Amino acid sequence: MKLHILTAVWGDAFVDSFCNLTVRTLLAPGNLASVSQNHQTRYTIFTTSDDIPKFKSHPAFQRLAATVDIQFSPFSALTVNTGLSSSHWDL
Repeated sequence: MKLHILTAVWGDAFVDSFCNLTVRTLLAPGNLASVSQNHQTRYTIFTTSDDIPKFKSHPAFQRLAATVDIQFSPFSALTVNTGLSSSHWDL
């Protein structure tokens, strides 16, 4: 089975929450790390170009990237209301 997981994350507060909370959950036993061992899995993160280095430098994110194929899909911050987290639906 092929799985393609999508997430939209941007801005310091959201990237920080994602790396410190969401990534740790994804790495938990039985979660994404386990699924990606049994299925072809790709994880695409929609974010701004400015935020990509923040992900890549975070130790928890580096552990996740070692377990699943992660791709970034950069977008312009002008595409969404960066102060409104629910505007991720616009992507």
